[in-house]
Amino acid sequence: LGMKIAGIRTALEQMGEAGETDADKTRHRESLSESLTSMEAQQRKMWNAVDASFNPSSCLIVPGDVLPGVDISIGPAHYRVDEPMHDVRFFFRDNELCHASPALDR
Repeated sequence: LGMKIAGIRTALEQMGEAGETDADKTRHRESLSESLTSMEAQQRKMWNAVDASFNPSSCLIVPGDVLPGVDISIGPAHYRVDEPMHDVRFFFRDNELCHASPALDR
């Protein structure tokens, strides 16, 4: 959904302002704007549902590799991976996203 929203925004930006004599362009722009508004409302509804179901004891277990540039989110906390990681567990503690290795206690 996020990619579709970004695509519509890009299309609207590239269209520029519709001229008064270009009725087809104006209708297309209005249609895209309506779609964008609908999709943004749907996205807000989904994120509100995710926020409402947040469990602070949630964790993400990665037994393999996590590469630099990956963004991890658990609830309101975010962590951007700067260096390669392996066999790691991400968890929420004290309003921060933390990580530990190994991913599972053995």
